[in-house]
Formats: sequence, C-alpha cells, structure tokens
Amino acid sequence: MRNHLWGMMLGWLLLSAVPSDAEVVRAGWVPNRLMPQGQVQLVRQTNGAAIVVLLDTRFLDRVVHAIIEKEQRNWPADHPDARAYIAGLLDARDAVRRETGGRGRESLMIAFVLDPADGRVEWSTGPVERDDRHLLAMPERRQLLVQRPSRTYLDRNAALILADSFGLADDAADALLGEAMP
Repeated sequence: MRNHLWGMMLGWLLLSAVPSDAEVVRAGWVPNRLMPQGQVQLVRQTNGAAIVVLLDTRFLDRVVHAIIEKEQRNWPADHPDARAYIAGLLDARDAVRRETGGRGRESLMIAFVLDPADGRVEWSTGPVERDDRHLLAMPERRQLLVQRPSRTYLDRNAALILADSFGLADDAADALLGEAMP
C-alpha cells in the first residue's frame, strides 16, 4: 500500500513539476540544504535533458550575484555567450523585481534546455510549490526570456552547474549529464 501511494505521489509530482515527457533524475539545494534558496534539478526529457535552477528566496539579488560571480570565474570576460547570459540573468531579475517590488519571496527559474534540435536558456517566473519529497516545481510559469547560445557554451555550462551543485569532478558531471540524455 505504501509503495502504491508513493508511486501515485511521484506520478503527480512529475505531472505538475516538469513536462509530462520528463523526469527529475537528481536534485540538490542551492546553496545547500541548511540555507535553501532554491534547487538545481537534472531533468531527463524525451528530446534531451535540462538543468533547471529554480530559485525561491527572499534574497534573490544575493543569489543572482553569486551566480554571476561563478559565471565570471568559469568563462573569460570577453566570452559572448557568458556576457549574454549575465545580461539575460539581470534582465530576468529586473522583470521579477517589477512584479514583486523586491519584497517577500521571489521566484526565478533558469532552465538550460539541452534539446539537440533547439538548445536554449529560458528564464521564467511564477508560484513555486514544494512537495513532501522536497522537490520544487513551478507549474504555472511565465516565460520571461529565451536565449540560444552556442552549443559548446550550453553543454559546458550545464556540466559546470552539475559539478558545482552536486560536488562532482568535471568527468563525473559529464557522465551524469550523459546518463540523463535519451
């Protein structure tokens, strides 16, 4: 009975949290479970995978600045995709601030979609839900921005996020990402 209930709850979660053709393979808290400001999820999809960074915090400015610092450490200052990503992140942050006035909890989803035919970065906002398995979801998201960086940048950034979020070496992050691909 317990396993049946667990299976039903997992099914409901997958229907509400990610597209119906997707499954959360691994999730971890940002920056950690003691001070959760959001969650990183590796999602397997029919046409590829996605790294979803779902932020739900009263400190969105601090979290965004921490992401920018990591981006600047990982990429040369003149890298066009990294510059565009930072600009997109700041634009998405500004859009969320306009909606909330910068008060209370704010939510921002950053999705690195690794679809072979249409790789992209998407920024969205909307209400965040938490389930009893501690997975975050944004079922009613509103898309703010979309960018289509080079595939090299997209794949490398996805692996860097996994390595940082799950404490993995680069080769282990690459392997985990490869396992999530169909």
